[in-house]
Amino acid sequence: MTHHVKQKDASIPTIPINARISRWFGRNLIRIYALFGFTYLFIPVAYTFVFSFNDSGKSNLVWKGFTLDNWKNPCGAPEVCEALGNSIKIGLLATIFSTILGTMIAFALVDTPLRVAHHLTF
Repeated sequence: MTHHVKQKDASIPTIPINARISRWFGRNLIRIYALFGFTYLFIPVAYTFVFSFNDSGKSNLVWKGFTLDNWKNPCGAPEVCEALGNSIKIGLLATIFSTILGTMIAFALVDTPLRVAHHLTF
């Protein structure tokens, strides 16, 4: 049984490694930035969620043990339910405001003459 080693065709140019790396980064840079951005945004959320199960009392800087006591009565502290209610109100107001504003901008872009509109669209 003989193995034949396939020879490279000399007429096909090989792309240097630094050019391939540069092209890969050019194609994937937005994905890399997005990964770093979402990681930066979700680290505090993950930290808060994980340490909500910590049995430490007031300070959550050191892990002292697992407990579900913090989740048994989430409205035990009156500030928690009030803060949740405020967050829901602010979220609803922001949603309504941004929907109205976005609709107004969409109507303005549709009615804008073409010589200006192509500069405003993405």
